[in-house]
Amino acid sequence: MGCLKRRTTDTNYHPHKKPFRPSKMGIKNHEITLNRAESKLCGLLDQCTSRLRSSANQDLDSLTLRIAGGWVRDKLLGVESNDLDIAISSLTGQDFATRFSQYLHEHRKEQLDRKRDGQEKAEVFQLGKIATIEARPDQSKHLETATTTFLGLDLDFVQLRSEEYGDQDSRIPSAVSFGTPLEDALRRDITINSLFYNVHSGAIEDHTGKGLADLEAGLIRTPLPAEHTFKDDPLRLLRCIRFATRFGFELDSDIISAAKSEPIRVALKEKISRERVGTEVDKMLKGRDPLSSLKMIEDLGLYNLVFSPPLSLQDTPLESSLAVQTAEWLARLLRPSAAPSDPALPPNISKLLPQSVALSRRLFLACALVPYRLLKAKTGKKQVWAGEVVLMESLKVSKRTHDKNFISHLFRALEVLNSAHLESLLNTQSSSVRLELGRLLRLPDVHDLKQPEAEASLNWQTSLLFALVIELTHLQSQSSPDLENSIISSYDLVFQKISDLDLTFVVTPEFEKRRLDGKEICEVLGTKPGRHLGQIIEKVIDRQIEYPDQTKEDGSKWLKDQLQAGLIKLS
Repeated sequence: MGCLKRRTTDTNYHPHKKPFRPSKMGIKNHEITLNRAESKLCGLLDQCTSRLRSSANQDLDSLTLRIAGGWVRDKLLGVESNDLDIAISSLTGQDFATRFSQYLHEHRKEQLDRKRDGQEKAEVFQLGKIATIEARPDQSKHLETATTTFLGLDLDFVQLRSEEYGDQDSRIPSAVSFGTPLEDALRRDITINSLFYNVHSGAIEDHTGKGLADLEAGLIRTPLPAEHTFKDDPLRLLRCIRFATRFGFELDSDIISAAKSEPIRVALKEKISRERVGTEVDKMLKGRDPLSSLKMIEDLGLYNLVFSPPLSLQDTPLESSLAVQTAEWLARLLRPSAAPSDPALPPNISKLLPQSVALSRRLFLACALVPYRLLKAKTGKKQVWAGEVVLMESLKVSKRTHDKNFISHLFRALEVLNSAHLESLLNTQSSSVRLELGRLLRLPDVHDLKQPEAEASLNWQTSLLFALVIELTHLQSQSSPDLENSIISSYDLVFQKISDLDLTFVVTPEFEKRRLDGKEICEVLGTKPGRHLGQIIEKVIDRQIEYPDQTKEDGSKWLKDQLQAGLIKLS
């Protein structure tokens, strides 16, 4: 079985992130260039270690510090990183962090004394507050970690570890103890994350003998047999996908085989919290290549394990491949190429494209949920769209992100956003086109009027784009360049008409300020709030859509005329 490759066409790359082009210089030379903060940190860590080695405690004679994992990988690839994991040979992370903080306090005092004596300019440093992340073996978090900050760098202190297992079928260790660099490296998720930077010598240490070679070859491989590595922490399978698509690397065949192993699939489903799964998916969709991430999930047969169907699902979802097909269309529109098979985007459609990573992420997440588009599921006593339940239960998206509401609105908007309905709106009497399109833009499922200025809030442009993506995806076997361009032209005409009529104004805060609100309507008509008020407000909004320059005084006069003519009822 061969390696699973990320598709290399640039159309897959995130529209707001440059394609990743690693620097080969650091890899080939096995050298890392430290910036000022890193240089200061390593110098102070080395000095602190020297002082601890010279203490009366013989257990600290060979104390060695190494920066591990992602920081080493990124620096070799020419990418800056402020997240450093510091692996300690013979102290726990909490113990060393405390001693390092004490050393910096003493160092600060020495520097200030020298300054007072006029010997040299004082340069003092201190750690941020030290926090401890407790070990959670049941969630494959086997080590206590001390976290802090230094000169803008985020530091995690943890011991080199070795693990013993009492049960060969369990990957929860019965004991975790100090280990050698090799033992620690072999427990890492992938080889390119198993490299060390020796704080004292400045040397790159590749104890697996594979990390540097895999980094240069662009290969995602596990230090141990993949099935063993994934039993330790099944989430590592998703991390392999994320790193492969982040860097444009290939998955090793051993990873592909392990991904299809039933014990690994069961462990991913039952052992890993849904919050951790959701976090990995979130990182993929915010990464450089969300399409390839979804494609790898589908190719490895992991869709139902990641976007797990709700237990209360009332029918069978559509094929999971539809999620990838939808994401492929989204990617083609976000980053059109010169390929003959790709439709040419009219300038108006180009204006629909999201202007932030946050919006693009939500659109790809919506694509992932297309197989659930027509299904309902139960949550409590309510029947809701199944995609909402997947978001809240399978991915545990935070309510603070508003992903559920955003994506639910996108799917509900599909009922009115399709080329047939849009063409019918354009073909109505010319006097009605403005009103009908204005009403459409103000629908809550099409545009969020409550947060119009928020970076990732729902807007009519995004809703139209997603509707276009869905319609192009559903062509499937009937698809042809002529048909695709015909559908795109329909959406282009709608956008052009919205622009010609200057209808974007109807979803702005200024529009809301110009029209009469409920309280003002009651004052003008001498009535009290009631059921009738909602209908009157709709009439006022319609009037404002048709006559956008109308002032509140104009609106008040029109309301009184309507009442006098018997066209408004107050009960």
